[in-house]
Amino acid sequence: MALNFNRIDLSRIYPPLLDKLHEISESLGSVDYYATSGFRSFHDQTILYAQGRTTPGPIVTQAQAGYSGHQYGISVDFCRDSSTDQGLQPDWSKEAYEPLADAARTLGLEAGYYWHFQDNPHIQWPIADKWTDLIQISRNGHDIKAVWDYLDSIP
Repeated sequence: MALNFNRIDLSRIYPPLLDKLHEISESLGSVDYYATSGFRSFHDQTILYAQGRTTPGPIVTQAQAGYSGHQYGISVDFCRDSSTDQGLQPDWSKEAYEPLADAARTLGLEAGYYWHFQDNPHIQWPIADKWTDLIQISRNGHDIKAVWDYLDSIP
């Protein structure tokens, strides 16, 4: 299995990212991860960002709405299962995500594992300094397909 995508809507994931995720899956062998978060609306990101700041719960994201690749279908979070018990038993240890991060990095993707504010489960299409462009496309009322067209136009 390696990467299991049953929990996310693959139609809302940037196709070139999805292609690379399938390559990662092939390279991981018997190390299994479950996609737990793919596309996320701006509204959902706003709620998630408030958690631990203005609403109860732990802080789980450093990204405000518009500054997370999830709003553009260019990020996927994965979880390593720590048990053979029924249901997903998340392993949040840093070591559990190194194989995933290394495989992603090898294919030119960003891995939150290597960020200064570690986000071990996070794999993202590299966009460097393009956040302002992505936000502007979205503010102009375009959907993620317009963002994807823009990303496809970048050499």
